[in-house]
Amino acid sequence: MKKFIIMAAMALLGLNAQAQIVSSRSATTTRMVIEETKTYTGWSTLGVEYLPSNISADGHSESFSGFAFNYTNAISLTQSIPLFLEWGVGAQYSTYSLDDTDIRWASIKAPVNLIYDFQIPNTRINIDPYLGVKFRGNVWGEIKEEHRGSKESYDLFDEGKCKRFQAGMQIGVKARFNDAFFVGFGYGFDFNDFGESAKINELSLSLGLVL
Repeated sequence: MKKFIIMAAMALLGLNAQAQIVSSRSATTTRMVIEETKTYTGWSTLGVEYLPSNISADGHSESFSGFAFNYTNAISLTQSIPLFLEWGVGAQYSTYSLDDTDIRWASIKAPVNLIYDFQIPNTRINIDPYLGVKFRGNVWGEIKEEHRGSKESYDLFDEGKCKRFQAGMQIGVKARFNDAFFVGFGYGFDFNDFGESAKINELSLSLGLVL
């Protein structure tokens, strides 16, 4: 009787071990199928941006600030890795004051970035570092100067001889939360001059909605 009980117990243990092996293989197969069929889909954002900036000329630098309202769209480039191409369009307003001179200008900008998307495991948080170029068309600008109580204003780009078009590079990172909203930080600089021997570089602090 004891031998029978021992043999039955060993049989039950063997069945249990076999069931665990089958279950493990099944889980592995399921995970492989999921990974093989995983798709990377893009996203869009709508956000605001604060741009603390510097304009540098002849070794001298002055600070100014800007604000922008942006739309972006990220498109998947391949289904094998989470690599995306992001394009966008934005409206930017910048203002700079020095002594009795006020300078204001408005721009339309278009960024183009490469993004590698990292999803933090077991969360709905995505970290998106990016690297790309930006193009900015300055559509309006004004200089106001005050001399002995009288004010004069003139066009920033015609009389002020500033450039209508700028191109530059940018690098940064954004974090998306629950595919609902995002925050971001970046740095960018221009390739060409804004004014005579004057170049602009800027930080970027952004937040907004994921569409």
